[in-house]
Amino acid sequence: MVKVSIIVPVYNCESSIKNTINSILKQNFNDFELILINDGSEDKSGLICDELAMKDKRIKVIHQKNSGPGAARNRGINEAEGKYITFVDADDTVDVDWLDLMISTIEDNNVDLICTGYKKLFIRDDNRLIKSKDYIPTFKMYKDKKNIINDINEIISSGFFIPLWNKLYKSKIIKAFGITFREDLSLGEDFLFNLQYFDKCNSFIILDTAKYNYIVNKDGLTHKYRSNKFEILNKINDEFRQFIIKYGITQDIANYGTVKNCYSCFMDLFHENNYMKLSDKLNYIYDILNKKKVKMVLETYKPKSIKNKILVLILKSNFIWLIFIISWIFYVIKFKINKN
Repeated sequence: MVKVSIIVPVYNCESSIKNTINSILKQNFNDFELILINDGSEDKSGLICDELAMKDKRIKVIHQKNSGPGAARNRGINEAEGKYITFVDADDTVDVDWLDLMISTIEDNNVDLICTGYKKLFIRDDNRLIKSKDYIPTFKMYKDKKNIINDINEIISSGFFIPLWNKLYKSKIIKAFGITFREDLSLGEDFLFNLQYFDKCNSFIILDTAKYNYIVNKDGLTHKYRSNKFEILNKINDEFRQFIIKYGITQDIANYGTVKNCYSCFMDLFHENNYMKLSDKLNYIYDILNKKKVKMVLETYKPKSIKNKILVLILKSNFIWLIFIISWIFYVIKFKINKN
């Protein structure tokens, strides 16, 4: 048995996949298998994977018809033979001591999960680095379930909980409890996977380090437009509520999630692929604000921070034009100003 299975879904990433693979192969810790799931790529990604696999026996390439990243990762889990499992995205890279640090930490402390920070690298088309930013959490060790649950709000809201690629999981927990990715969702499947794992996880460590390189190119701050985005986010939020109800956790974090989901969908009204008429966009805002769950959250949620209080008050005002303009400002800041 190898020590670690590294799972990489591959889809139309011929410009980046070689760098990703080579950064993994250069690890100081080399007792791993690299499972590349070519998810029906239409470019040369699959061919590049095959060529590199011929040069390194640690690489296993699996070709399948396009089924989405969730299905690709599930296939990787089924094929994985390692004691531990980790995930890498096909356009990112890792430092040479990335695996070494996580493996030594999880084995020295016998915990169920390792979570780390990451570096965000902004890259030009010619692969020149524009700038980089480190996202490093505070070191914490949780040795029992009670301590995890007591801090769950802080853990989830920190920004380090959702991603897959900053974690090292125990394979036996994933496989024993049948933890898989939802293949019917095109958004948020990573969050739900981590919720399932946390439900079975009794200990973990947050490392104050950043060895994973999250690459942002010129399209990295864009996002896919989904006309059914609110329905998807609502499903995810419902499952999250079931999780926190099970452990008797305050609903505040889920209520804040509902508020964030509203603004996220409202910002999408300005997406280049949104062809709704202005009147339909205004009606869309009205319809979401009048959904039963949203109305309930706005009536009962009492945020503590000034920022969140303002966000809630704007929605509660039911002044559609104000919400429309505020959402446009948020969209410009996130996807136009930050992109530059």
